[in-house]
Amino acid sequence: MNQSCMYFGIETGDGWYNLIDELCEKFITIEKLTGIQVVFRQIKEKNAELAIHHEEHCPKPLMGEEDARCWFDIISELVDYTEYKSNYVCEECGERRNKTHARGSWLYALCNICYKAFVKERFGEDLITEEEDSDGEKRQVFGSKDGADSEVQSKEDETQEGSS
Repeated sequence: MNQSCMYFGIETGDGWYNLIDELCEKFITIEKLTGIQVVFRQIKEKNAELAIHHEEHCPKPLMGEEDARCWFDIISELVDYTEYKSNYVCEECGERRNKTHARGSWLYALCNICYKAFVKERFGEDLITEEEDSDGEKRQVFGSKDGADSEVQSKEDETQEGSS
């Protein structure tokens, strides 16, 4: 791939910047040890997960071709792990999140607090409603009255259900 989409910048919320920064620190260490440079082609959100497209360059390798391939595999594993970790971090604030929110066909990588703020700002809806339970007591419920909002299970939840 000779073209980069990085002229758009990093196309995610600020909450994932720490994940990206940690990955860059690892790449700097790898470059110092091996001479291998990692070039980002695109960093964005896709399907409520961080998506990192990259290339490795070895202008002056400090090792043989076979060793370089091993380092390329390590780099790919580091990228995959960073993308995986984004499933548990709010894209907006960086706090832990357990669920991916769905509204229609769109997925949102936001914690409950950021998702409520997003929906209120974007759609003018308050996602905290009051309902009466079977005992006649009122309780606050998260979600819209029309059922447009839902939570998608996290990948960790899906894995646990599949193993039971």
